[in-house]
Amino acid sequence: MPFWSTKTRTETVIKESSQYNGFEPYEIALEDFRKKWLVGMKRDGINVGINWTGSAAMGFDLDPTTVLDEITDRIESHDNAP
Repeated sequence: MPFWSTKTRTETVIKESSQYNGFEPYEIALEDFRKKWLVGMKRDGINVGINWTGSAAMGFDLDPTTVLDEITDRIESHDNAP
């Protein structure tokens, strides 16, 4: 399931990729993404597509646990920064 880090990236893929024509960007709060979406995707065996690009909307597919761990690490690093 694809997700993009910014609205601009999402809009670009919608414009450039025929398979996403007519789609509308939908913003998800980070905590909802972490606690609902990633948990549900893990349960359902669905990978996370991160920032797919180009006319074919291609990119990396990652395990939801990997994505959750990376987000958590970055938040904790930011919180512990001087």
